[in-house]
Amino acid sequence: MNVENKFVFVGFTAKGIMPQIATPVGLLEPHKIQTALTESILIENSPYIPDWSLSAELAIFLISVVLTWSVLNVLGVSLGITIATLVMFSTAIGGYYLIQKGLLIDVTWSLLSQFVTGTLAFYLKFREQYKLRQQIKKQFEHYLDPRQVKELQKNPDLLQLGGEKRYCTFLFTDVRGFTAMSERLEPEEVTKIMNRALTIQQEAVQKHGGMVDKYIGDAMMAIFNAPLDLEEHEHKAVLTAIEIQKNIKEADIGVEIGVGVNTGYAVIGNMGSASRFDYTAIGDAVNTAARFESATKQVGVDLIIGESTKQNCKIKLNLLKPIEVKGKSKSLEIYTL
Repeated sequence: MNVENKFVFVGFTAKGIMPQIATPVGLLEPHKIQTALTESILIENSPYIPDWSLSAELAIFLISVVLTWSVLNVLGVSLGITIATLVMFSTAIGGYYLIQKGLLIDVTWSLLSQFVTGTLAFYLKFREQYKLRQQIKKQFEHYLDPRQVKELQKNPDLLQLGGEKRYCTFLFTDVRGFTAMSERLEPEEVTKIMNRALTIQQEAVQKHGGMVDKYIGDAMMAIFNAPLDLEEHEHKAVLTAIEIQKNIKEADIGVEIGVGVNTGYAVIGNMGSASRFDYTAIGDAVNTAARFESATKQVGVDLIIGESTKQNCKIKLNLLKPIEVKGKSKSLEIYTL
C-alpha cells in the first residue's frame, strides 16, 4: 500500500488493550475517533460550526417563536395553526438546508420552543373562544331560539357587543287586568298566571325569530332583526302579536293583552354600567312602540301597528285615526287588524 503524502493511523483493536469510548454510534476505539476527526478537518467543505452559529440560532429562535405566537393570537385558531405549522416546517427545512451547505446550525431547540409556544397560544385562544361562547349562551339562551344561540356561538362576529345602529321592529306588550287580579287572588296564584302569560309571549317571539329583550313587571319588550338579521322582520313581528293574543285567549287565564309594534332605527348593544349591563335597544323607534302599546286602551283596540311596520307587512291592516304621542310634534298614523 502506497502511503506517500498520506496520514496513517495505527491502532490496536485487541480485547483488553485499550478501553473503548462511548459515541453516538456506539463504542469505538480512540484511534477510530481520531481518524474520523482528522478526516473531517482535511476534507474540503466538510460541515463545521461557524463562529456566528449562536447568534443565528438565537435569531431563528426569537423570530420563529414570536411569529408563531402572533399568528395564533391575531389570525384565529384555524388559520393560525396552518401558518404556525408552516413556520415550523420552514425552520426544519432551513436547518436541513444549512447542514447540506456545511453549516452546523442547531434548530432543534427552536422547533421545540415553537411547538410549546404554539400549544400554549392555541390553549389560550381556545379558552378565550370558549368563554365567549359561554357568555353568549348565558346572555341569550333565555331570549333567543336555541338555533339562533348556536349560530351566535359559532360566529360571534355577528354580535357587536359594543352597540350598533340597526333597523329593527320593536314589540311591546302589557297584561291587562293585572291589578284587579292581584287584589282578588293569592300571590302564588298571581305568579302562576303571570308566568304562564309571559311564557306564551316568549314562545311566540322565538317561534318567529325575534328576541325577548326584557320583562318589565307584567310587560314584555321584544326585538326583531337583532342580534341576528331577520328577513321580513316587520311581517314576523305582526304575526307574533297576532299569535300572542290568540294564545292568551285560548289559555283562558283571565287576562287580556295589549300590543304595540313599530319599526325604525335604534342603537342596539350592551347598555348599562361597567359591572352590570343588558343587551337592549335605545332610540325613538323603541319609545314609539312603547307609546303605541300604552295607547291601545285609549284607542279601544288590542293591537296598534306603526306606519313603518305596515309598509312591509303582508297582512291587510286597517287604518285608525291618527294619535298624538308624547315627544312627537305631529300626529302618527296607526293601524290595527
